[in-house]
Amino acid sequence: MSHSVMASNRRLLKNSAAVTLSVAIGGILVFLAMIILARYLGVEDFGIFSTLLAIVSLIQLFADGGMVNITIRDVARDNQSLNRYIGSTSIGLIMVSALLLLITGGVVYVADIPSKVGVSLLLMLLAQLCALQGLIFGAAIRAMEDMEITAFIGVVHKLMLVAAMWGTLELGGDLTAVCAANLIVNLIQTLWLQWVVHRKYGALVYRFDRTLWKTVFKDSLPLGISMVLRKLTVHLDILLLSVLATVFAVGLYSSAYRVLQLIETASIAFSGVMLPVLSQLAVQDKTRYAGMLNNVLTFMLAAAIPLAAWLWVASDNLVLALYGEDYKSAGQVLQVLGIGLIALIPASLLHPAFAAINEQKILMKLAIASLALNSVLGVILIWYFSYLGAAIGTAVTECVVFFTGLVILGKLGYGFRNLSKVLTILLSVCLTMLVYQLLPQQAGLLPELLRLSACIPVYLMCLFTLRVYSIRDIQLMLKKPNGNEQPVVNS
Repeated sequence: MSHSVMASNRRLLKNSAAVTLSVAIGGILVFLAMIILARYLGVEDFGIFSTLLAIVSLIQLFADGGMVNITIRDVARDNQSLNRYIGSTSIGLIMVSALLLLITGGVVYVADIPSKVGVSLLLMLLAQLCALQGLIFGAAIRAMEDMEITAFIGVVHKLMLVAAMWGTLELGGDLTAVCAANLIVNLIQTLWLQWVVHRKYGALVYRFDRTLWKTVFKDSLPLGISMVLRKLTVHLDILLLSVLATVFAVGLYSSAYRVLQLIETASIAFSGVMLPVLSQLAVQDKTRYAGMLNNVLTFMLAAAIPLAAWLWVASDNLVLALYGEDYKSAGQVLQVLGIGLIALIPASLLHPAFAAINEQKILMKLAIASLALNSVLGVILIWYFSYLGAAIGTAVTECVVFFTGLVILGKLGYGFRNLSKVLTILLSVCLTMLVYQLLPQQAGLLPELLRLSACIPVYLMCLFTLRVYSIRDIQLMLKKPNGNEQPVVNS
């Protein structure tokens, strides 16, 4: 293997390790912030916070419009365009963000929303739009594959967020004060990322380029619509619960969903690492693209299935340890949502997989179908089963969308051919869960995590003993696009 190929492999390994570690630490810190909010605010106020966050997240994605992912793709293909591309995209996003903020403020005023809720909504929206600017600067760094930088800044940002949430609430701050603290933390992160881009890659050209913007808008629109619809599907249950049920039900559902979100965030970040690689392979070598896609999907299923099994048996203990007695009814919700993880984790790879082959319209169609299905299931099931019905609807929708995506990839010539490995993964999980059940059970978070940690080596040993993965498989997954070897896809 040549020196350049070895260097490329080391860079991919470095990026994967940095992002994985960053997401693991950052996800835990965000989850800790949610626990702090849930305990300090109580079930009902936490339900209000969750509803506002759902609304703001949708508006932020509408402003994004898929431009962050398209920016990563295009800059990764043409590094020389970075300064002009990032600068123009940043200016365009500022214009869109200002318009959305103005519209939202008008709606708050006309709808005569209570001042506390209205001000909190606007502050939270401003914080999210500020973070979106940071994502554009971060996209430049990620496209250049210097992901350890964004990983480090991301962890520091989450540390500041936890400190800000705890300090604000400990000093007697309310929901509005929490949103203001979030805005300050996001502003610091955005300015930091901007400074890094200027220093490392040169000054950005902050000039609105109509031709460039038109191209970006055209390419990102299908992806952006799919992302908005996807996010709407994710938050739909919270929005439906706030209308069809009670704020208390929203709080219970949200507390369980935060556990799922912690895991989902890691899978999305990992998929983000694969976007530049898949984008290059799709252009250079479609055979290696198909092989890489199969191997990564198998890897993600190998992570998703045991997590789903663990949440099924440990949900009650986890909810009580994290949130306390007030949230004990959320244990059943976590069980059901855990089943959805089997599809949710590998489904995060669908976005980079389709974006890499310029099939963003398929993502949009999948998102529309997902939203429609979740809406129908949500209305029916929430009406009869409240927050538990919302969880069932989410789990069913995730499974349908994932398997539909696999079928479409197959029709495009990139079918999933590692079914035998998935069956072996299921066997490995069953053997591991037998060991898990034999270990002593104690209440509390630490004993539960220790019990889980003791089973991880058992599971890994099963995977390698049963030949789900070999060292060669891992090497091929880490191999950069300029390598010559092609991954072997098991039939």
